Amino acid sequence: MDDPAEPAAGVHALGSGTGLRFVLLVVLVAASTVAMMRTHIVLLHFLGDPNNDIAGCNIAAGFDPGGSFMGNLSAVGGRNSAALNACTERYGMAWWAPIGAVGGVFLLAAVLCWVTPLWRIRRRGLRPVDPSSEAGQALRTLAARADVPSACFVADWASGSMNAVAFGRPGNMYVSLPGGLLLTRTTDPGRFAAIVLHELAHLRYRDVGITYATIALWRVFALTMLLPSLARYVELFVTSRFFLTDSPNHIYLASSGPDYARSMALYLFTALLVYLSRSDILRTRELYADRRAVDWGASRSVWDEAGRDPHDVPRSRRPVISAVAALVATHPSWAHRAQALRDPQHLFRVPALPTFLTGATAALIAGHLQYGSEVATSPLVAHGTAALAGALLAGTTCLTLWRRAAHAVAAGRRTPSGVRAGIWLGAGVATGTLFIGTALERGHWLPTAPWFALLMGVVAAVVTCWTAQCARLLITAVPTRSVRPPAAVGLLATAGVFAYWLTSWNAPSLFRPDVVAHAALRPGGVVVGESSLVTVIMSSLAVATMELGPLLVWSTTALWLVPLTAWIGPTAGSWLVRSGLPSLWRMLAAGTAAGLLSAGLAIATLLVPLGSRDISSAMTYLATVLAALLVGPLGAAALSAAVRPRDGVLVGVIVAGTACLVGSVGIILLTFGLGCLAQQPDAGTIASCVQVVTGTWPVVGSVILMATGLGVFAAAAVALVVSGIAAAVRRLLRRTDQSVVVTGRERSPSTVLVIRRAVVVSTVVIALGLNALTGTSMIGAYVPSTSATTDGPGSASALAPTTQQARRAQVVAWIRYGGNDLRIRLADSFKELGNGLGLIRDDEVAGLLAIRSGCAAIGRWATDARAYFTIPDPDQQALWEQAQSLAEQASAACLSAVDARDPDGLEAAIRQVNEAGEIAGSVIRWISAQLR
Repeated sequence: MDDPAEPAAGVHALGSGTGLRFVLLVVLVAASTVAMMRTHIVLLHFLGDPNNDIAGCNIAAGFDPGGSFMGNLSAVGGRNSAALNACTERYGMAWWAPIGAVGGVFLLAAVLCWVTPLWRIRRRGLRPVDPSSEAGQALRTLAARADVPSACFVADWASGSMNAVAFGRPGNMYVSLPGGLLLTRTTDPGRFAAIVLHELAHLRYRDVGITYATIALWRVFALTMLLPSLARYVELFVTSRFFLTDSPNHIYLASSGPDYARSMALYLFTALLVYLSRSDILRTRELYADRRAVDWGASRSVWDEAGRDPHDVPRSRRPVISAVAALVATHPSWAHRAQALRDPQHLFRVPALPTFLTGATAALIAGHLQYGSEVATSPLVAHGTAALAGALLAGTTCLTLWRRAAHAVAAGRRTPSGVRAGIWLGAGVATGTLFIGTALERGHWLPTAPWFALLMGVVAAVVTCWTAQCARLLITAVPTRSVRPPAAVGLLATAGVFAYWLTSWNAPSLFRPDVVAHAALRPGGVVVGESSLVTVIMSSLAVATMELGPLLVWSTTALWLVPLTAWIGPTAGSWLVRSGLPSLWRMLAAGTAAGLLSAGLAIATLLVPLGSRDISSAMTYLATVLAALLVGPLGAAALSAAVRPRDGVLVGVIVAGTACLVGSVGIILLTFGLGCLAQQPDAGTIASCVQVVTGTWPVVGSVILMATGLGVFAAAAVALVVSGIAAAVRRLLRRTDQSVVVTGRERSPSTVLVIRRAVVVSTVVIALGLNALTGTSMIGAYVPSTSATTDGPGSASALAPTTQQARRAQVVAWIRYGGNDLRIRLADSFKELGNGLGLIRDDEVAGLLAIRSGCAAIGRWATDARAYFTIPDPDQQALWEQAQSLAEQASAACLSAVDARDPDGLEAAIRQVNEAGEIAGSVIRWISAQLR
């Protein structure tokens, strides 16, 4: 007789998640295929850029491998942006190439998946089991119990194994039964039934197709994309081009060693992710098939006996090897399977390494698809990619947290806090961010802005903890049969927040001191070291708020408004409190008190005259107002998390969001109200009030935007840290939160229900209205745009390279990608003009036509030279632009003189042409000197 087991309540409430894991694998393979096309040893020569000419175009545009981030951004994104786009288009990949490559990989995988069952049947000599035999009748009975009457059983009499295998393709599913297993039908019928029901569970829930598709996808990806891409780097190393950076004539033929080494590490890391994802999918399906088999009547003692097999127990002397073997295995150990049947909570574990890999996978998917192909250059594709990555994060790790919370609530067990899962997921996202994104710079071994990775790690950890704690709240607020709607709402919010941050994490100026120095203070930029610390911090916050955009406040608002919907239900209220969840009224009261305190402090700060009008004083003024507005929310979030560490992030973000809402509304009303009342009686009109509002709103709106955006998220991060510390202290003091099981729901009194719903709806409406209002704040009026300045055609915006070698490399690239053509065209134009001047003495008409053609050619040269890259030297670029202007003027004057048959005008135009040629010739001689 089986031992008592943990009830399986809620095990299948939200599915197994295997399908979403498979989707995650498919998207990762697709994204990796797109990224690896450029280094595929075969495709590179047909669809890619074998000579790395795109890198050469960037160097010609002024990219300096040893330069600063902002300098390179200004070089390639300013005056030279149009020329860079024109240059890279010649070597870019066709829009259909990534689609074709991904389609080819999936087509080969589909063919392999389709052929594999036939190959298995032929290779093993499988024969159908006679349905009229005793074994066939027993199998038909088991198939009817599993509701799979169409199952086809085949026998492998040559095998003495005891393990059956489900395989096939849609429409043709088989269960292969080895001879050893068929012989146990009479000797050990319990084991026979358990194994057959386990395989039928695979057929019933259609994970056989996922299994073979997963295996086929991994094999095809490894053979057709991964190995050929790594072979490309082996070729570069063998041909001595891996570290080829000494010669300026070849610097653009091969990236520097750090770029190649990082790319190889990225590909190997991607391969590890794909392989471990494959193994995780296969292991997970086995555990759920076991559970289904037991639900259909299989004896759990079969798994218990197998779990006691000494050969199946990992050797304690080699724990690391055992752990690695468990990760790469396609089947869980029998001990683990037996434990999962005794305690279904094991089905909802969020293991550390798979969670880490999930976070890294999402970051790589977003990075690969946003930066791996010309197809992904549009904002629509970038946002779609981030949304896909966010949805996959929500559908894998976060869905598992929801499923675990659903089971825990149904079984009366402790729900997960999400802290551990959040830390590992955040670490994975941060690690993936290190491989891809604007934190990396060409030629550098390490990221130059590692705080990008730290920021994304904190975001992932906070959102994951919030998801787990929000799941507990929303699941408890509804009956067990109605879990799916709140789960859909909660996971949609999680996916949206993840998608937003995965879209914004590559904002080029996010918290970069050099960008802040360039953009925040004066047109020429300042050195951060010359500014006060407050100015630097406020400039960074303001620039970050601008880069993150108005959606920042919407994403943070979702974190505290979505949980409030739990109190709309008729059975919420005291039911949630008695179930161990926080009180709505206490959270709103704490948030309101903190908000009123912050509003008072902020108003007192705003009433102090600004004094000096310089940027440092203005930033200090804004910092003081922002600090006053955030004192209440941050303090209330920290205190709430310390009091309730079990759901500290959830309570902290609700309290902080309420405090920011109350404080923001209070500061708006008090500022505008006091401003209007302060007007003189004769000016106290609506017009003067409007003038006060429009004059004050840029400051007030900017502060509110930063408070409701970054401020609320900072409060959530603070709550996460404080709740973790408080939980650790409680464990040291042996004080743990006890699970509360409450039976019987009671409907709230109608008056209480109406009041509670009115408060929740009013809070939501006011918060959404404030978000819409702050989206119009003029924060940009105080912090200029961080985008690269697009200088006018006549400005000499070339940046001086940091080293002589970099200058020579830029000159070589400038010559290679169009500069030499300009030199030849200029010489040909002068030659044609000279021929016309010599011919005019003998044949005036022919001579004038030749002169006209030469002058027109000089004008076209000037236009094309102006559209081409700047020369990598400010002084020479100024001369080059002077030659272009003279050439344009001389061309126009020459054409007018020829048409008017004006000898004097023609002579003057020719002198001007010669002057332009002399200046251009001096620049060309300087270029030639750099190449010696």
